[in-house]
Amino acid sequence: MFWRKDEPHVFDPLIVKLAQDMMNYESSSDEFAKAFERMSKLYLIKAEAQATNRVSKDTLAVVTANLLGIFMIINHERVNVIRSAAMSFVLKPRPQI
Repeated sequence: MFWRKDEPHVFDPLIVKLAQDMMNYESSSDEFAKAFERMSKLYLIKAEAQATNRVSKDTLAVVTANLLGIFMIINHERVNVIRSAAMSFVLKPRPQI
């Protein structure tokens, strides 16, 4: 469920074509330097786009801790009467800035 393969990015064909074009240039030429600069920009844009699509480890830890807390409260409710103070242990979501 959580482990999925990375889908091909929009810039992947452009990066492959640019790499093929760079094979035709000499490494000391201006064309090679320009192509290398373009490729580095494409990789930066691709990395930024992929970073925004993933759930952070901190968020997963908070969700896991909340689910564990809820599970503990429910189990405690089976044995004892639940009090309103028990619900204060569950963290409330905060909007991200």
